[in-house]
Amino acid sequence: MRKTLKRTLAILLAVVMIGGAAPAAGLAGLGDWLSVTAAAKNYFGTCGENLTWSLDTDTGELVISGTGEMNNYSSSSSAPWYLYRSYIKTLTIGNSVTSIGGWSFYNCTRLTSVTIGNNVTRIGQSAFYNCTGLTSVTIPDSVTRIGNGAFFGTAYYNNAYNWTDGVLYIGKYLIEAKYSLSGAYTIKESTLCIADDAFYSCEGLTSVTIGNSVTRIGQSAFYNCTGLTSVTIPDSV
Repeated sequence: MRKTLKRTLAILLAVVMIGGAAPAAGLAGLGDWLSVTAAAKNYFGTCGENLTWSLDTDTGELVISGTGEMNNYSSSSSAPWYLYRSYIKTLTIGNSVTSIGGWSFYNCTRLTSVTIGNNVTRIGQSAFYNCTGLTSVTIPDSVTRIGNGAFFGTAYYNNAYNWTDGVLYIGKYLIEAKYSLSGAYTIKESTLCIADDAFYSCEGLTSVTIGNSVTRIGQSAFYNCTGLTSVTIPDSV
């Protein structure tokens, strides 16, 4: 009887050990590799040809490092850290990263602050969509393009104090105008970039004066502005 019990326990232990090893073996075969260290609670993988990401669930810090462009994602093909988004509180984009992929951090509702390295030139479409807790973003002067809806649904977007004369500014970047904007509008000095679709369907807008600091006007920035008859575009664009 005692021998039979020992034999049964040994078999059960072997099954548990094999079961515990199986997920690790499966993960090793993934194209976008992921490693989980139970003690440190670290998740990490790749997010571009020469970029990696790492998430420390104890501190909530997500770090993107390496060189070059980040992959673009979508609402149906999420970034590799999406499953762990409830841990993410802060984000740091390294100085050698050159772009932030579309839909890369959408629905990271606990994310509160973002620091972007000084070589990023593009923030992709809906990159921070619905990051409802996001209150602090550092956008460097290197950024020349901000995609449609990049900050839609964030605290920046939702808080009224960020709207100036009916237009949403984040730092030096004009993100979006309210549909009710009408008449003549002068973009404030020091603005560097007008985002994609920024004045989309502002049918009551009649004229726009763009300051000398603006270097880029985004795709479809004045799409369907049916009343717009005059635009002053400086040589800086």
